[in-house]
Amino acid sequence: MTDGISNPNVLVTGGASGIGLAAAKAFSSAGGNVLLFDLNEDALDQAKGSLGGGDNILTMAGSVINEADV
Repeated sequence: MTDGISNPNVLVTGGASGIGLAAAKAFSSAGGNVLLFDLNEDALDQAKGSLGGGDNILTMAGSVINEADV
């Protein structure tokens, strides 16, 4: 999954559900550090829990179209 990259750092937009969450799960299970970025803060908390809630999972609520959020 990581093409030989050790401990990748990954930013996943839309990471609280769907394809974003699936990608986050894949990178996390491959040993990656994952930042989940999504509009829905409650869903981010649930997503972090579903990924094991470890120190390698961070969350940030915001919108990619709002420059102040990114």
